[in-house]
Amino acid sequence: MAVRARLVPSHVPRHPDALVLVMHGGGSRRSEMMVSPTQLSVLRMIPIARRIARAGRGRLAVYRLLNSTRGWARDHTPVDDAVWALEKLAEMHGPASLPVSLVGHSLGGRAALLAGAGVAEPLDVEGAPQQARAEVLPEEAERCAGLVGDV
Repeated sequence: MAVRARLVPSHVPRHPDALVLVMHGGGSRRSEMMVSPTQLSVLRMIPIARRIARAGRGRLAVYRLLNSTRGWARDHTPVDDAVWALEKLAEMHGPASLPVSLVGHSLGGRAALLAGAGVAEPLDVEGAPQQARAEVLPEEAERCAGLVGDV
């Protein structure tokens, strides 16, 4: 049985003005482990999704993505799950009809930036100096904004 990513609606108005996909973090594991809805990296995104929905004043459809597996593997990454989720959102809300924002923490933030930039393959940026990391993203990444670090 293949493990699948899941979309969890946090707030979905009848006629949203925009979509928000919230992605959790979660470190790499040696073996392919399923994501549990009760793991801390998933739970910490619940209040963030609620806060985004509240700030949107009923105009934003906010979904949380539960990745299919934990961590970042060469054959399947959180970017793959994010692309799947974006396709599902397009099916549910109409393709290209609504703006979409990607929000992620830690590994979810990395996946959000890469999925938003249209990067289909994982990029190996581990250990690269901070100023060099932006150079590995394609030019399309200019439309993306990211915040990395503790806030």
